[in-house]
Amino acid sequence: MLKKFFKVILTVISIVVLFTIIDLFCIFTIEDIINNLNLVGIYKDGRSKMYTSIPNDYNLDIYDYNILKCNKINGTKDIYIGSSVMKYETGFCE
Repeated sequence: MLKKFFKVILTVISIVVLFTIIDLFCIFTIEDIINNLNLVGIYKDGRSKMYTSIPNDYNLDIYDYNILKCNKINGTKDIYIGSSVMKYETGFCE
């Protein structure tokens, strides 16, 4: 009975360790994502930048999403993620 209990405990601990290791390898930061995008614009508000995803394989004119990474002079560091039609507009980065 005690042997079975230790097997169960060892199995549970092994599963927890395995999931922890998998989580550590799957963590992405916004910088990791942005490093794989195309820079399409730098704005004169403090160097905010617009990035777009790589065109899809079916239609090289269509992009999947845009990311606006704000860097305003006033200290705003917001990040906006939107569809490929998202543009820098009034109200962003304020």
